[in-house]
Amino acid sequence: YDYAVAGMRQAVVNGTCRLANLPGLDVCGKTGTAQERTTRANHALFVCYAPYSNPEISVTTRIAFGYASDYAAQVTGDVLKYYFKLENEAELLDGTATETNGNVSREN
Repeated sequence: YDYAVAGMRQAVVNGTCRLANLPGLDVCGKTGTAQERTTRANHALFVCYAPYSNPEISVTTRIAFGYASDYAAQVTGDVLKYYFKLENEAELLDGTATETNGNVSREN
């Protein structure tokens, strides 16, 4: 158990989940991608809980055909910022999504 939790913490601090690494909040998480078929983009997955030492919330994010799991980690980071009031609501909801050549990107 301790190794699994330490690994999840390191995945957020130094690994594939860095977009969910938030100042002032110790997050543990794991990314993943699920391939449905080779002709479509992979599904992006991220599961996490926070805070590390005394969990209060667990979040699972799945973005269908989301390409890479770091996108799911980024979305989850915004959810955690909102929940723990690390950023005000207006700043979190100010972004827009645009579609370019079939790829969706987030702009602030």
